Amino acid sequence: MTALPETLEDVLLQQGYTIDVAEEDELVVPVAGGSIVVPAMVRSSLTWRRDVAPELGDDLYLGNLPIFADAYRPVILSHILDRYRTRRLGYNTPGEWMLAFRRWGNLNMPYLNRRYVSTGVALPLDDMNAVEQTDRTQEETSHGLDIGSDFPQSLISGSADYATAATDRRTADNLAGAETKTSTGRHTSVMALLEEQRAAYLNVDAEVLDGLGSLFLGVYDRGEGVPSAQYGIPGRLPGFGWPGCW
Repeated sequence: MTALPETLEDVLLQQGYTIDVAEEDELVVPVAGGSIVVPAMVRSSLTWRRDVAPELGDDLYLGNLPIFADAYRPVILSHILDRYRTRRLGYNTPGEWMLAFRRWGNLNMPYLNRRYVSTGVALPLDDMNAVEQTDRTQEETSHGLDIGSDFPQSLISGSADYATAATDRRTADNLAGAETKTSTGRHTSVMALLEEQRAAYLNVDAEVLDGLGSLFLGVYDRGEGVPSAQYGIPGRLPGFGWPGCW
């Protein structure tokens, strides 16, 4: 019978890493149009325990996942370790899993990074922001005719009107301009806008973790998912009202 592949934590221990935890302060990661705020939390991290410096890939490329900002890398790494550290690899060898992880990151993270950035954009509580520009052109024309008629000599019009002297005055004034009007505010209630904003919120960390699930086996041999299994008893945990399965 072929043994099941090792867990992620076991492989990291063999490579020379341990998974440590530490309290971290609030982190603010600036992005275009806003920022992503990570609250203070206890995070998991990889610590190299060997005397020689690690080489590229010793951490199975976990620390090289393409991410939109280096400052956010410890956050997503902590989430990955917290969910998958006790899960068995979905490949026969750690090397195969490492290549699969790298392929997944290079293929999917460019799109997910765009979604990360979109979560940091500030959402204003206005649904109206319009700019109206009006171009205005006005033309004014005046016409006057001065005629002196002591002895008709000058042709005024056609072949019948004559005058001693005639002055034809025509003037035109063109007025041009532009008017800009900006309108901001709300057409709907604040609560309706808040509801729309909630619907727009994304949990991209969860999307990353769900996508990585294909790299692991769906085997819970340490009691994950079935709390009573790790105690060898069916049904419920002693002293707890949890059912035998989640």
